[in-house]
Amino acid sequence: MSTGSKRRGAADDVVAWHAVECGSYGVDLELWRSLAEELGGPVLELGAGTGRVARALAESGHDVIAVEREGALAEELRERAERAGLPLSVLRADLRELQPEQLSAPPRLLIGPMHVLQELDRPGRAEVLAAALRLCRPGAVLAFALVDESYLSAPGGADAPLLPDLMEIEGRVFSSEPLWVQMSEETIRVSRLRQRVDPDGELTRSVHDDVLHRLLPAALEREAAELGLRPRERRLVSSGPTEADSIACLLEAP
Repeated sequence: MSTGSKRRGAADDVVAWHAVECGSYGVDLELWRSLAEELGGPVLELGAGTGRVARALAESGHDVIAVEREGALAEELRERAERAGLPLSVLRADLRELQPEQLSAPPRLLIGPMHVLQELDRPGRAEVLAAALRLCRPGAVLAFALVDESYLSAPGGADAPLLPDLMEIEGRVFSSEPLWVQMSEETIRVSRLRQRVDPDGELTRSVHDDVLHRLLPAALEREAAELGLRPRERRLVSSGPTEADSIACLLEAP
């Protein structure tokens, strides 16, 4: 993986950690491809990162609009797409601030993989859903991956052994080891030990927390209904024995 010759330091690390912790996940790609085949394009991806999903869809021939608000990730995705000549446009933006004229065409499908919608509280989710209605064409489908809490609440589910994610990038070795999952009434907090070994042997360590707001499919469907969105269906994404499954909640715009 190249992190781009123009970026160094913190920006490089943002891209690297995203690759280490998200890049190898692929069990959801079949779902996004099947939806894109069914509904056509353009497909708008919310929180595209460095393009794990967006590039897979573009490589399958779909027109993709990738929205990513983190500058280093958006720039990395733009560089990768340009090198590969993919039908992929990258917007560094917050979806809530986008206007229809900034898009090449109104999307037929909007997707939010990797539990990106759960990074927001209820007011933030309402803003995203309202923006999606403003940007997408009538009858468009919005599909969001949510954590399947039945795995975490099952006996021993959240305590199952978790293996570290490892990757060597330009001579540096990155390791991200899940430490624990903590659930409160409102959030799911995943703590990771991040370790980086540079070519000279220097070791850097830090603990990183990812915090998601708890959100069951029925709750999202109720929130969406308040804005006029209709529940369409739910699809299970099975992640394997040591990771929580996801439930893709599909909503239809009026």
